[in-house]
Amino acid sequence: MPENALLLLLYSVIDLLRGSLVVALPVFFMALAGSYVRRKISAETKWSWTMSALAATFFVSFILLMLAYFVPFIFALHELPVQNVPEIFSPEPGNLVLAFVAGVVRVAIVSAVLSLILMPLEFMGLYFFEAVTARMKKRPEWLRLFIACYLSTLVASAVIIFLVPQAITGFIYFLYFGF
Repeated sequence: MPENALLLLLYSVIDLLRGSLVVALPVFFMALAGSYVRRKISAETKWSWTMSALAATFFVSFILLMLAYFVPFIFALHELPVQNVPEIFSPEPGNLVLAFVAGVVRVAIVSAVLSLILMPLEFMGLYFFEAVTARMKKRPEWLRLFIACYLSTLVASAVIIFLVPQAITGFIYFLYFGF
């Protein structure tokens, strides 16, 4: 019996390490984009690292959430079997514009909340980046950033899986049906 428990624990840790690697790749590309945006914001506004990182996180999350929010609607428009909707059933152009503006406002609010939620993870990622940089000074910056993203994703995955497993579904609900 204890052997099975140890094997289960070992396999769970291996799955967590492997699953975090899959999630770390998109996080790495978002971190590259966010790092570039943060540097531009910091150079233009002379804000502190925290403020420029918050603004860059908002910008990147806003773009990604706009895609996540509006792409299903765009694909749904292409799936309509009827080419011409009778005029009595077609929505007014003003209603379409109002729905789009409401969607953009919704995505902006969700992006602001997500940016605040992600800030502790960004601080943790900055700590990991500084620790990796201290140990691997001669390695390229992108490799150090990837290792920091992987470690941050590993810790975030463990927290989400073991402490708040309903966070992902709650965030999806908040994006589409929230307020």
